[in-house]
Amino acid sequence: MNQNSLTVYRMSYDRFRKTLASEREKQEKAWIALERSVAALKKGGKHKDAAALVAKRATEGIVRPEKAYSPRFFFLEKDDDERTHRHGALLAVDGTCLGYRS
Repeated sequence: MNQNSLTVYRMSYDRFRKTLASEREKQEKAWIALERSVAALKKGGKHKDAAALVAKRATEGIVRPEKAYSPRFFFLEKDDDERTHRHGALLAVDGTCLGYRS
């Protein structure tokens, strides 16, 4: 998913990662250039022209880049008394064994 549309990449995973990084970089550069143009127009007192430029570029596909997905996982860390946990656990399971029956 990219900008609420599905994009199909028919290539190896390595090429996909490079292509995706390249597309993100182009999108960020285009957005930065648009921000600079809008700032210059607003500085000159042309707020309506700045809004029109943003709307025009949005129709061309130049929109604010999405933030990169980077999930953060926090794991439990046992303290001295092994009952308190560092990040306030939502779920804790102690003394449990998971496996197959023989």
